[in-house]
Formats: sequence, structure tokens, C-alpha cells
Amino acid sequence: MSRMHCFTTHPFLVLEGPDGAGKTTIREELRSLLEARAIRTSVVGQHSWLTPVVSRTIVEVREQRAHHPPSVIADAYFHDKRQHAAHNVAPMLARGWVIADRYILSDAVYQEALYGIPAEETLARHRRAGTLEPAVTVFIEVDELEAYRRITQRAKQTRHYERPVTLARISSIYRRVLFGTAGSWRGKVVRFTNDRADVKRRVREELLPAIVAAALPTVGEGSSPVFDSSLRSQTAFDRVS
Repeated sequence: MSRMHCFTTHPFLVLEGPDGAGKTTIREELRSLLEARAIRTSVVGQHSWLTPVVSRTIVEVREQRAHHPPSVIADAYFHDKRQHAAHNVAPMLARGWVIADRYILSDAVYQEALYGIPAEETLARHRRAGTLEPAVTVFIEVDELEAYRRITQRAKQTRHYERPVTLARISSIYRRVLFGTAGSWRGKVVRFTNDRADVKRRVREELLPAIVAAALPTVGEGSSPVFDSSLRSQTAFDRVS
């Protein structure tokens, strides 16, 4: 039996990082690799969209259609994420692995960068409420100019938070929360720098083994909660086949 099948519970993985980091490409490659190994895998987005009034507020904020005070923004995202965890993510975890393209951490980081709501406050609120937390967070890093170049190549108009200055601020907040001395983030983190063209090979040979190592229940006690995917290769693990 490979290490891919040694889990007593199904892992909940979250991909985080600024826009243009390549999360969608990496998400689909991870899903393909897992499903090729007969591991049932579900993919979810950032929001639940289950409560109409909350969903409307989120859309108005994202698209700058209406002004809302920070407290209303924070409440909308908080309640949406609680619904998402309870009614979307948790049922899927009963059946297999779940990969989320953004989750609580994105809410915290972007709300600080765009609306001045401290990220630590958002995370603490979810912690007090007992919101489901991921087993592993994959932080995808990329230079803000490269991220912006990728964004401008998409067939859609760029949003107000997709400019290089804002992308740099978002990345800075991510690093502070994940790796700063304040200990805002308590879960396991895999770092992956997506700055090369051979991303699919690197997901297969570096990222997936690092995720498996981080997600294994035996990992954690007395070890670092941060895993650098560039140091992880198939020679360091049982082959994930």
C-alpha cells in the first residue's frame, strides 16, 4: 500500500496565494494525479453561495457595485464560509479528499489588504466559532509582476485588486500570517513557488509528495509545520503511485 492510501480520514487541502499564482492549473493537476490513483477527489471554490443576501453582498463588494462598511463585509464572508464548511466541504470529506481553491485564509488576507480588516481578527473569529480548518494549506508564491502578466492574458477584465501594487501587498500579508512570529496560522503549510513553465512536472514530483508528507497523521509532533516543496522529491518519499 502506498502512502497515498494510509489516511484514516480524508485530507482537506486548501490552495492559497495571490491572483495570478496559478492555483487553478495546480488544482486541476492535483485532482488528476489523485484520481489517477483511484483517490476520490472533490474540488470546491472559495464561497458557498448558499444564502442569497450574503451572496449578494459578496458580489457587490467584489465587483465594486455598492459600498459596504468593513463590519458588513466581514460578517458576509464569515457567514458564507461557515455555510461552506458545514454544507459543502464537510459532506465531501466524508467521501474523499477535498481541494479548495481559497478558503478562510484568503478571506482574512484580502479583507486586510482591501478593507483594512486585520487578518488576525478574521482568523480568530473562525477559530472561536470552530470553523472547519484545512489539514494542509498550500501557499503558492509568485512575483507580483509575473502574476499580473498572467492575469492580463486572461480573456476578461482585470479587477481592482489585480494590480501589481495590490498583489505585492496581498503576498506580504500572506507571508506575515503564515510565517510571522505572531503565530496567526497554526496549521501545516506547504510552500510552492510557481515561477517556471514545467509546473505540471513539479506538481507531480515535488508538490504532491510534500502534501502527502504534511497530511499524514504521524507528521507534526516535534517537527516544523512548514514544508518547502522544492526540498521534497519522490526520492524522499515512498512513490505516490
